[in-house]
Amino acid sequence: MFKKVIGHSLVKNSFRIFSSNVLVQLISFVFLPVFSRIYEPNDYGIWGVFIFFSGYIAVFAGLRYELALMLPDSNRIAFLIFKMTRSIAFVICSLCAVVILIFYNSIVSLFQLPNEIGLLFLVPIQAWLTSLNSLLMQWCARKGEFKWMANVRLIQSISNIVVSFISGYFFKMEYYGLIFGLVSSTLIANIFLVRKLHLPLFSFKIYKWSFYKKLMLRYHNFLIYSTPLGILNYYSTNILVSVLQVNYGSIAMGLFSNANRLIQSPLSLVSSSVSMVFYPHFSKSQHKKRDLILVFSALVLVFSAILLPFVVWGEELLGFYLGEEWVGSALFIRLLFVFFVFSTAVSCVSPIFSYLQKENYVLIWQVIYLVSAVYIFRLYHDDLNSGIYYYSLMGGLAYFLLFCLGLVLLRNK
Repeated sequence: MFKKVIGHSLVKNSFRIFSSNVLVQLISFVFLPVFSRIYEPNDYGIWGVFIFFSGYIAVFAGLRYELALMLPDSNRIAFLIFKMTRSIAFVICSLCAVVILIFYNSIVSLFQLPNEIGLLFLVPIQAWLTSLNSLLMQWCARKGEFKWMANVRLIQSISNIVVSFISGYFFKMEYYGLIFGLVSSTLIANIFLVRKLHLPLFSFKIYKWSFYKKLMLRYHNFLIYSTPLGILNYYSTNILVSVLQVNYGSIAMGLFSNANRLIQSPLSLVSSSVSMVFYPHFSKSQHKKRDLILVFSALVLVFSAILLPFVVWGEELLGFYLGEEWVGSALFIRLLFVFFVFSTAVSCVSPIFSYLQKENYVLIWQVIYLVSAVYIFRLYHDDLNSGIYYYSLMGGLAYFLLFCLGLVLLRNK
């Protein structure tokens, strides 16, 4: 019986993706002290803003229609969705490049960025590559190429490290080294995916608007719900990036960026492991409410235990591991302790809203959460520590209330 379970395709594929995530996180964790001694906090700050902008565009570039690839039984219809999503992403990223050109001076001034036009014009390029990567990964999942998906994640991680190391150590490219590493690794990953899937990536056949309209209307839920939810979720998750960069500059942003990367390595390993098995178990369980409470409570305790050493001995641990110039990162971990624990714990059990088909409640919650976060940072705009501390308390409470909302909806169902 045990061998039969282990040999099941769901278990094997889940383990492949999990193993890949573990290796990616481990590689990132091992090389983090190397890069923290090559790049300065200011470099990481600009790199973090670049990721924020490009990731923000990538979230809505394809209008979330890449998620519809798994739905049609016909491969022909799925491939037409693929081509439609690819075209939409290209058009939106091109329009974003025009917007960046028009508001270039305002963006540079607001976010305290270097006055280099090439830096900002790499943003829509990376956004398109990221959107395309998500689309190709969904096609891989449809084809059942989970082993290849795991391999590509490793290839992308390793190529990012190699390019970033060479650019920073040998060519002293500062923040451009980190950015080139990100852009190059995404491009390399896409090339491997295209070659494996035998897709005509650069075959841009133009269809009539009526054709696109028919497909978009058929899967309109992704445009109506998934797109705004993705945009709100991305911004609310990364609101600290814009707040820190606008109000306190790249050094504060860089300290937060590396603090976040450091603690997300152990947290994401646990959360990805739980997320992989929670939803299948939850959907079949006869005691859903009990299981939900037990898993959430256990996760809160585990994540608290993982972060507690950073709260107590943060300066000593970060000074030893990352270098003395990074000890300021410990303050961000200490202030954001409550937020990190509850937001990560809830993210592991959030599929209950998909199971209940109550994503509209999450959308409403997301709007309230974002408005509350903006209000707190406006209220404490001249006091960074107080702003982050109260944001952490508000965020932790908000995620706990979201969990309670899930329990109420589950009981009513």
